Amino acid sequence: MKSSSDKAWLTFVYDLVDKAPSFQLSWDQALPSDQSDPLLTNTDKSFLRQISPAEFGANMSKAGS
Repeated sequence: MKSSSDKAWLTFVYDLVDKAPSFQLSWDQALPSDQSDPLLTNTDKSFLRQISPAEFGANMSKAGS
């Protein structure tokens, strides 16, 4: 059974989306999983400085093929 706090939160989130002038999916939600998984992995590696921007691009090019 849902608590009243769940209802309040869900109503708040629903109202945000319902009244928003626009909505955009995150890239990982808009892509098929064979591309979204590499996107998330390579984004993490990029922010952790484990790969360069050039490596990010090369890795994503491989994922799209």
